[in-house]
Amino acid sequence: MGNSAKQLRLFIAVPVPENIKTGIRGFQSSLDSRVPEEKVSWVPPENIHLTLVFLGNTPETAIERISQAAREAAQEEEPFHMEVGSGGAFPSPKNPRILWVGINGAEPLCRIKERLDEKLLERAGIKPEKRKYTPHLTIARVRRRYPRMKTAKLLIDENPGFGSFKAESLELIESILQPSGVRYRVLEKFEFV
Repeated sequence: MGNSAKQLRLFIAVPVPENIKTGIRGFQSSLDSRVPEEKVSWVPPENIHLTLVFLGNTPETAIERISQAAREAAQEEEPFHMEVGSGGAFPSPKNPRILWVGINGAEPLCRIKERLDEKLLERAGIKPEKRKYTPHLTIARVRRRYPRMKTAKLLIDENPGFGSFKAESLELIESILQPSGVRYRVLEKFEFV
């Protein structure tokens, strides 16, 4: 029966408030006029989130164990403030494929990420990603070989900073791929204490 279980594309994230998303959208608009549309795909503001763990395709039967792990990790953390600031690019500003804005004051996030990784392994047998965690909000994907460096330079040089917000919870989110783009559905919320 193992292979016939319904698969959901899941991730765990900290929700980002509307005022931060609005600021990022304004910044995207200011860059938009200088970057050919077919070369950059801007992330719609409603899809901006602060991912802690990307689980990918996951059997629906594992949701309960994943939720238990996320709940336990959240209950060990108090709400905290962080600042949305500096810009960057993956894999590098010289050859960017992903443009992002970073998080200052991210120590609590890294602590929660570590705890989540431990609990997910313990409760659901999910192994942590090997790459180093960089807290960020993806704001664009760069297509083809457009002078990517120029786009990344605009992001890094002109990033105004987007203020701070209070992280108060984690969310287990399903990513639903549709012809019109990706849609996200919050399956469960886990409050910090």
